[in-house]
Formats: sequence, structure tokens, C-alpha cells
Amino acid sequence: MNDKKSNKPLEDELLAGISGGTGAGHDCGLQEGEFPSPGRCFNKRWTSSGMVYRRACPHCSIWTSLPEGVNLVVANIFECTLLGYVKRVKE
Repeated sequence: MNDKKSNKPLEDELLAGISGGTGAGHDCGLQEGEFPSPGRCFNKRWTSSGMVYRRACPHCSIWTSLPEGVNLVVANIFECTLLGYVKRVKE
């Protein structure tokens, strides 16, 4: 992560103070095995096209892969840019 003004890497001590409120961050107590956590990292709901994931934390990102394989399986990739967690979840 960089300091956007000077484009220098931030120190670990400075990163500990960055948090977007309620979400995946140093103050949320989220461990890697608990990631991604519903309600803290993302929210989900059913739509006519299937399950839709929305991020609940400013540090989390969610991508949906294109259908792949014989069964056209779709995977959702969850990433926490603050803590460095990444997880791929197949539907």
C-alpha cells in the first residue's frame, strides 16, 4: 500500500491505524480462516440471476469468474487489500 501523496510505502505501524469503520481491518479481529465473513466483508442476496455478493467493507473486493468447465461452474474471488487475504469460493 502506498501513501498517495508521496507514493512511498507506508510503515506497518501506520497501516495498523487504517480502518474503514466496520469491516475487515486490524480492529475487526478477523482471522484468515474466518475470511470472508458475511456481514463484515460482504453481504449476499438472491436475485433472478442467482446469488449476488456486495462488499460490506471498504478494504474488500469481490470478483466473479466466467463460467468454466463442463458444468459451467462460477467462482467468486474475495480479497482483503488491508490484510492480504484472498479466497476463491465456488457456487
